Amino acid sequence: MGLITAWSFSRYNTYQQCPFKLKCSAVLKLKEPETEPMLKGQRVHKAGEDYVKGIAKKLDPAFKLFKPQMLELRKAKAQTELSWGFTKTWEPCGFFDKGVWCRIKTDVLETLPSGVVRVIDYKTGSMYPEHADQLGLYALGAFKMTPTLKSAQCEDWYLDNGQRSFEVFEAKGMKKLQATWEKKVAPMLADERLLPTKNKWCGRCHYRKANGGPCEL
Repeated sequence: MGLITAWSFSRYNTYQQCPFKLKCSAVLKLKEPETEPMLKGQRVHKAGEDYVKGIAKKLDPAFKLFKPQMLELRKAKAQTELSWGFTKTWEPCGFFDKGVWCRIKTDVLETLPSGVVRVIDYKTGSMYPEHADQLGLYALGAFKMTPTLKSAQCEDWYLDNGQRSFEVFEAKGMKKLQATWEKKVAPMLADERLLPTKNKWCGRCHYRKANGGPCEL
């Protein structure tokens, strides 16, 4: 068994960048200083949640390019900020249960009259290739939470430029998607060392020795 026993897309993505970076954050519990992009993301996600729930009367300017869509979510009483936990056999469990193996957080979930579920993720930065993988994980989580679900539409909303990417997933493809994710995370979960790996993000990494952290690279 490796050092990581519970994973999320964020942890998986961090591991792809540098295993030691994941060790610092998830095992050693070393906190990175909050940056302006991090604070912006937190503020915008909270503003979106409050508007969809009807707590905020006015839509935050960050969502101005998605004003009609946000109003639709509000009228539909879509669910916001859901936290899903799953065991190693993909049985739903509490997000912080002792046996939790996978964690998934969604910004918005809307069930359409047709029965199709929409899972929406707000993006406050640029578009990256790994976001497509994340959509698949959202779909897998939705199908595991609702085994009778036939179809899920997972979407990324890029708030800064108004772009939207989405993919429709069908229930018949979930076994393959599950196997794909289990294969993806296997190296991370088996890694007993989580060693540093030089990469293009090293210069900005807070965990480097040059920045006061423990990494020697």
